[in-house]
Amino acid sequence: MRFSYTQLIYGLCEAKRIDEALSLLVKMKDDNCCPIVRTYNVLINALCGTWRKSEALSLFKQMSESCIKPDVCMYTVLIQSFCSGDKLDEASGLLDHMLEFGLTPNVITYNALIKGFCKKNVHIAMGLLSKMQEQNLVQDLITYNTLIAGQCSSGNLDSAYRLLSSMQEKGLVPNHHTYSSFIDYLCKNEWMEEARGLFDSLTRKGIDADVVICVPDLYTYNALIHGLCGNGKLKEALLLKVKMEKLRLQPTQSTYTTFIARMLKAGDFSEADKCFNVMLSSGQKHDAQSYGSFISAYCSAGRLQEAEEMMVKIRGEGVTPDEFTYTSMVNAYGSLGLTYSAFDVLKRMLDTGCEPSHRTYMSLIKHLFKKKRITEKCGGTGSYLESTDIMWEMMEFDSIVELFEKMVEHGCNPDAKCYEKLLLGICEVGNLEIAKRLLNRMERIRNISK
Repeated sequence: MRFSYTQLIYGLCEAKRIDEALSLLVKMKDDNCCPIVRTYNVLINALCGTWRKSEALSLFKQMSESCIKPDVCMYTVLIQSFCSGDKLDEASGLLDHMLEFGLTPNVITYNALIKGFCKKNVHIAMGLLSKMQEQNLVQDLITYNTLIAGQCSSGNLDSAYRLLSSMQEKGLVPNHHTYSSFIDYLCKNEWMEEARGLFDSLTRKGIDADVVICVPDLYTYNALIHGLCGNGKLKEALLLKVKMEKLRLQPTQSTYTTFIARMLKAGDFSEADKCFNVMLSSGQKHDAQSYGSFISAYCSAGRLQEAEEMMVKIRGEGVTPDEFTYTSMVNAYGSLGLTYSAFDVLKRMLDTGCEPSHRTYMSLIKHLFKKKRITEKCGGTGSYLESTDIMWEMMEFDSIVELFEKMVEHGCNPDAKCYEKLLLGICEVGNLEIAKRLLNRMERIRNISK
């Protein structure tokens, strides 16, 4: 009976009918049929896969209280789930719990933790590699690729190269993901010759029969194209696109979006539009990012009418503009002194369910403050001469109050999230006195909507 129940629960979970599967677990117990570890594994895996972590953890505790010992697979699923949600302390706690119960984590367990910590603290991730080595646990390509990407992202190129040597000594062959991390790092640091040299070295063949050549794939091409475009080398990037197409590697949406952004930054709207149409004709779908690049460029050029027309167009096509796009429009209207229109954009943003970031709110405050200073210094005309850094130092709490007043006028009542984003933005620019006053105000106001 236990296996029959477990199989039914598995089938329901596979069909995404998790609540029914949980109900069947209750019935199973009511029938005096004791669930086995696999029963719980199936349910916990399904709950974690649908972001129901708290229920998964509750079920895990319930199982432990029933004297059913969790296995490595169950711990690994929970650790992966917590790491994907950046809950690294909880994930580390589960690892300690595993070790206390005499269970040996496997390479998948450690890889999940290493991936999580590489985003936050690569030194802890390296400590996990040491633990694996102490336990004589064989590391795989994923282990090293994750750590190399983490070291490159943290700016530790020498450490990344040492990891590359270490993996090769262990007989692991670097692949396109390995080299793409290096190429991405080199490009971001404007070492384009080194990046191109590494890329070209991957395409050489027949140099040494004993050397395994890693042929660049789409991911590697995109990394170099992004770097070239970011460094203003559009022609070279376009030649690379031709080369990849000859190899039957079709450009992705990311490839086209990178080209479009570079063309727009150079003010070449015509070529960007052509590239956009080629993207659509190739079967790639448009998204908020590709449209957002056009809208941001129109805003930077002061062509707000065209930006608004494109906003209407993308909404008609079922695409929801993202935070970057809305903030670009807020900033554009503010730069022209049209603060009423800027707040109107904020209202539209909130109405569509797009959450403003601290950049959105800080842009509004910046333009309110500048408008006030221009009025004070020039009687409503002239230009604002002080730098942005000085402006943030001079900003007074009245600017925050004015922001809230304008928001209310436009039907945008400041809520707890608004306060949190403002606190983040104000702390970023270093005006801690205003941040303290804002925190005090937040604590005083009890009826902030949540």
